[in-house]
Amino acid sequence: MNIEIETNFTPLFTAYNDLPNGITKRIISSLEKRDIFSESVTTAIFTISSGVVAGTIANVFGSWIYEKIKNKHQAKIKINRREVTITKSDIIKVLSEEIEIEIK
Repeated sequence: MNIEIETNFTPLFTAYNDLPNGITKRIISSLEKRDIFSESVTTAIFTISSGVVAGTIANVFGSWIYEKIKNKHQAKIKINRREVTITKSDIIKVLSEEIEIEIK
């Protein structure tokens, strides 16, 4: 299963390689600028191994994302095109919902 994450905080994808077990990352090759007034964003696809438990991986992966961006006050994040408030509980909730939808 794949989870697409888009953010304006590029180090989430480029600087941090300590992903939780069972998750791999593929960065989409180009930075995107929507118009002259928008900030650059980048996207990565995170692949979750089929053998991992959905609720557990959502908690572990959500906590990992939150720890990387919690102090970045200007950071924005979208998970599968859903804009997410940068709180640990909101990130985990959206990941849980996306993983549940994919499994069914």
